[in-house]
Amino acid sequence: MYPTYIKHSKKLIMKIILSFSMLLFISFAAAAQQQEKIDLSTGKFYVGINYNTTPYYLKYKGPVDARLQINYKAYPSVHLGYMLSKRASIQIGAAYASTKYQDGSEYYGTSTIEGKYDSIQTRGFIIPVTFRFNFLDINKRLQVFGTSSLTTAYGKTTLEHTTTADGVVTDNYTMDKSAVNLYLSLGVGLNYKINDRLSAYGEYILLNKNLNNAYFPTKHNFNIGLNYKLK
Repeated sequence: MYPTYIKHSKKLIMKIILSFSMLLFISFAAAAQQQEKIDLSTGKFYVGINYNTTPYYLKYKGPVDARLQINYKAYPSVHLGYMLSKRASIQIGAAYASTKYQDGSEYYGTSTIEGKYDSIQTRGFIIPVTFRFNFLDINKRLQVFGTSSLTTAYGKTTLEHTTTADGVVTDNYTMDKSAVNLYLSLGVGLNYKINDRLSAYGEYILLNKNLNNAYFPTKHNFNIGLNYKLK
């Protein structure tokens, strides 16, 4: 089992290194180009806001109660970006993440009604570092780009369990787990230039892989956002 897992991990690492090497090569090639259509006269730094539908499924270390293994989605994030060239950019963002889940069941005994209830909440944050490259200008306002992100995701899941008998609490306990995971995502998108400083974009995320475990990656997620160039 372990040799197979190590072999799989090495292949995954090699694919990641190759992907980022290609992205860096494209970035440097773009920086060397002399004729481009995108006007950066308003500056190289930009700020923005982003909303994404990507779920983050955290892998906790050690034995974990199955009820703690849930995913969460982040709230809209803010980011700061820098134009590496007229086509390539890199940005770092941050977003708060939270989800809450409740479950319960009741059993009718011979003389009592027993209830078991769980309240599970995950709180955390994500910090994505994203590289984008505009590889096609459809016209002066609309561009097609590729995107790749490395996202650090922190989360802490807390479970509160309560057992009752005829409405009276007979047992109550709390457990929690926390973890920091790293995700790799790849996607494509469209960028629409509203004016010289404001643009809107949409991204289709083809892959979002948790690099800390062998879980199946999530696919087919969407991001939308706005960018505003600073002077």
